[in-house]
Order: sequence, then C-alpha cells, then structure tokens
Amino acid sequence: MIKNFIYLDVQKLQSLSSQLFNGVTEYIITKSATDKSANSQNKTKSITKETIIADILNQNNSESEKKFLDDYLYLLFEEKLLENDKIVNFNDIDIEEISYEQKFIKVKSKIIINDNKTILNTFENFNTTTKSLHNITTSEAKNKLKDLIANSSNNNEKNILKRELSQLTNNKVNALDDEFIKDLTYLIKYGYKEQFEIQMNFKNKYISSNLKREYLREDEELLIRKYSRFTEIEFTLLGIVTQSNNKFNLDDHEENYESIKKAIYNMINHIANIESQFTGLLENEIVVDPIAVYYEL
Repeated sequence: MIKNFIYLDVQKLQSLSSQLFNGVTEYIITKSATDKSANSQNKTKSITKETIIADILNQNNSESEKKFLDDYLYLLFEEKLLENDKIVNFNDIDIEEISYEQKFIKVKSKIIINDNKTILNTFENFNTTTKSLHNITTSEAKNKLKDLIANSSNNNEKNILKRELSQLTNNKVNALDDEFIKDLTYLIKYGYKEQFEIQMNFKNKYISSNLKREYLREDEELLIRKYSRFTEIEFTLLGIVTQSNNKFNLDDHEENYESIKKAIYNMINHIANIESQFTGLLENEIVVDPIAVYYEL
C-alpha cells in the first residue's frame, strides 16, 4: 500500500532506526572514514538495506532528497518492527489486553484536528469577526432600507424605516464580553499554548496525540481545508503509548516548610494539580507519542 504522510517525526524516526537496524551506525562510521581517505575517487559499492539506510541518515542529502528518503526509511522501519513483533495493532485486538510499556502501537481511524493556535485566534477576534459577518449578511437589507427612505415622502414611514436601519446597523449579534474573551484566551494559552493535537475515538477509547508543527508535511490550515477538522478519511497513527492509566494521585500536603527543598516539592505538587485541570487524562484516554500519521492509497 502507498502511504500518503501528513506527519513524520524525522528526528525520532532516525534515532529509533539507528538503534533498530544492527550494523548501520558502524557502517556509517566506516564509510565516513573510507570517504575521507578516498580523496574524491569514485568507488563502486554494493547496494544493501544497510547502505540505503546509512545514506538516508547521511546529513549531506539535499532537503528534497531527505523527504523522499525519510519516507522510504519509515517503510523499512515499520517493516522491521512488524518482523520483530514490536507493533500492537489496535484494530485487531482488545485494547484492554495491550501491554503498553513494551510495544509500539498502530491505530487506524478517522481523526479530529485540534489546532489551538487557530482556536486562540478565533476567540481573540470573535467580536470583530461576528461584527464583520453581520455587516456583510445585512448589507443587502440595509441598502434596500436606504432606498426606501430616499424615495419615501411620508415622514412617519421614513422614521420607521430609519429605526429599522439603525437596528440593523448597531445590532451587536452574538458579541461576547471583552473580559470573558481575555480570561478565556489566557487560560487556553496557559494550559495548551499553541499545541497541534489530533484525536481518535476508537473502541470507546479516546486517543490523543500532540504533533510537532515542524514535522507536518503541509501547512496546518491547508490540512484542515483538505481533510476537514473531522475527517472523512481514516488515518493511521504509529507511535508509543506514554499515558494510558493515570495512577499517580496528587495529594494536598500540609504546608510545613522545614527546608527550601520541601517547600519547592510542595509548590511543584500544587502546580501539578493546576496543570492536571488542563492536561490530566480523561478516564478513557490514551496519550500517544507520534512517529507518523498517514493514510493509505
């Protein structure tokens, strides 16, 4: 199957691949020493999987070459994981039976795209946006009222029409309180900053994964325009489970500051309690550290 990547964490992929494929690192070191002593002489080498992987990990490739070679490296990487029985496929087994600590996970599902940078921008400009929408959608009605006013000779009728025009012009449709918007955007910035998250609802589980923007294959807005925030296409996520059952309970401790160190620990505990309101696990949530997101053609 051909894979169309929308996300590929190249740094993580290369780091894991260098450990997964035996002999590759040794080959790179040997090849580097050979190249230096060759003094630009052309040499013929046999093409093996190890040489291909080494060339992919070579930092001297151009940016366009790296993109294509990284795609191929991922194919070799996933193939090797499957050979070593390192991947748990969520679609094939009961999620409750998975040993999260020992496996890479793979799940295929429709996704929800949550771009907090866009959400922040929407809230910060909410009143301006709604006002602009109101002006555009009522423009035709206002022009008709202006024409009626200009063509009317009846003062009472003119006054009624003017009041209707004033209501259309000054009506603050769906406006939010400025303080409310300020407080809401502050909380979103504090709790989530500008994270780019995808979510999957799968077998009564809520799978969430934060993506690094620099490893998205296309601009965020273009991705949303292409696939929608609620996609119709099913995407495959490959990654590592980092949280699946929040067993760490944050208790309130007595504020007995016998030392600076204990005081700092106590402060960390309170901060963690606050942060858990934003980033704490939902009851049925699984957090995945993503390596790749793609759909198959």
